[in-house]
Amino acid sequence: MMILDITNRCNLNCPICFANANRQGRIVEYSYDEVVHIMEHFVRQRPNFAAIAQFSGGEPTLHPRIIDLLKKAKELGFPHRMLNTNGIRMAKDIEFCKQVKEADCGAIYLSFDGLEPETHKKIRGMDLTKIKQKFIENCRTVGIDGIMLVITLAKGINDHEVPAILNYVKENNDVIAGVVFQPVSLCGRIGLEDLMNLRYTNSDLLPEIRKATNDGIKEFYPLGMHNKLTSLITWFGDQPMWAVSAHDDCGFATLAQVTPDGTWHGIEEYMEIEGLVKWANQVWDMVCKREIPKPSKLIESVKAPLLRLGFEPLLDALGSFTDKMTDFAYRQAMKAYFVAGAAKYFKKEHLKDVMSDRFYKNIFQLLLDPTLRSSKGMLLNGLIFIGSMHFQDAYNMDVARVQRCVVHYGVLNPDDPQDVLQIPFCTFNTIHRERIEKQWALNHSSPLDKSPEQHAKEVQALEDSIAAEKRAK
Repeated sequence: MMILDITNRCNLNCPICFANANRQGRIVEYSYDEVVHIMEHFVRQRPNFAAIAQFSGGEPTLHPRIIDLLKKAKELGFPHRMLNTNGIRMAKDIEFCKQVKEADCGAIYLSFDGLEPETHKKIRGMDLTKIKQKFIENCRTVGIDGIMLVITLAKGINDHEVPAILNYVKENNDVIAGVVFQPVSLCGRIGLEDLMNLRYTNSDLLPEIRKATNDGIKEFYPLGMHNKLTSLITWFGDQPMWAVSAHDDCGFATLAQVTPDGTWHGIEEYMEIEGLVKWANQVWDMVCKREIPKPSKLIESVKAPLLRLGFEPLLDALGSFTDKMTDFAYRQAMKAYFVAGAAKYFKKEHLKDVMSDRFYKNIFQLLLDPTLRSSKGMLLNGLIFIGSMHFQDAYNMDVARVQRCVVHYGVLNPDDPQDVLQIPFCTFNTIHRERIEKQWALNHSSPLDKSPEQHAKEVQALEDSIAAEKRAK
């Protein structure tokens, strides 16, 4: 993932902020051409380039050319585009929401710290509960889906809201694809007492998720576990190659299904996950060597489940391998080979059970159209992504994690603006950000067009007007 802080403009003054937005007291942002220059650096990388372009800040929706930048990222070939936002501008301006929709932004990362006013006051400096609700309503109105709620978790502030947040995702799964928890990264100045009081980790979070889902979700998987599976699926679709090779301690993820009765069900209820991942690893290793499978042994082992599932055509496809296959034919045959082997790990063994279950329908849709767009389409209407990324700070920095970082900031070198620096996420926020931004601001800044106090008044007025509108209804 390429992440770009395109501006330090922000309409909030959050006590907890990676970027220390508004701290400079001046506007520091990249021009359209400068952002394009950084993006071009990332798409030139070989053999693989960043599959995801994420625009952040500050508040990126305040950049005067954010819509143009989203369109340019698509034009440059980033398969997936993300917009990080606090939701204020999109809650205020439905016409802007339509522009975001038309720009084909792949996903919205919405900062969403809870449902209680007091939570927002402590983390964001003011109550934003009605603004967040209005954001969701506006997205629903214009047809934006694939929203990820991003929750900064701090002990004693909003950790008690985990059950309510998961329930909110479940109730709005027509537009919300999932939730990404981010245990607080304590950057900047902080006393030892505050550090100990606020520190929250993935080890604290996991039992809370289990409890909130009545043990419906029990298992969680390191992000890097599906490294080769991701490579395989992108190869099936002839997409730009990418994989999540993050360190095991960087975070976890899982998929969960919510059935019509409202209960949670983990992915392991539907598939033998470890067996499936090992099978994907094996097939990907074969692809890398362009091995031609000898399917007789495989057919013998999967014949019974394939027949039960009604997949007789796959048995025929498995006998069609030859050494003279075209690349396209090899790709299609290996897809059949993988699906046939994967059938062993389905926990439902009969076609009618599989085809009537949304989970399996979503899986087959992804295999038939293996793209980021179709994977996003899975995560709605009953299937939910739950993940966590515990970003590091100066108090828990691990060099091994930094070496395997998969989220890199693109930054222009203040000493040579033609030089693009590529910096791992955690080290940028903890070590490099203040120095680079201060140096860049010497020659590339302008006066604030609005003070933090003016922004606060406008945001409060928006919150009040939404409340009045709801009362009127």
